[in-house]
Amino acid sequence: MANYLHRALPAGLAFLAGPQPPDELCFQSDRLQIRWTDSEMPWADPGQHLHRDSDEVYIVLKGAIVLDIEDERLTISAGDVCFVPAGVFHAVVAVETPIQNFVIRSPAGQDKTYREM
Repeated sequence: MANYLHRALPAGLAFLAGPQPPDELCFQSDRLQIRWTDSEMPWADPGQHLHRDSDEVYIVLKGAIVLDIEDERLTISAGDVCFVPAGVFHAVVAVETPIQNFVIRSPAGQDKTYREM
């Protein structure tokens, strides 16, 4: 069995890499998590959170993502990239659709902590 994976990017939301593959599309990796979104539906995070041990990067190909990072609001538009290091509170507060983007975290893992309200 080959230890690589080649697939077309799907419509909708999909995890392309991560420690617990939800389906045959996801490449199992304890070091890397990649989430792909191709959607007409907006979404938002339930609140600000941080990742204790992992850095995160947002890459927008189409549409835009509005992020609150600590006390600053940023719009990450098509062609933009935004890095959020471990330990920094952030949240997606709005999405301008149609959206195509990647969210990449490394190392992968369950290290999310929500800010207390």
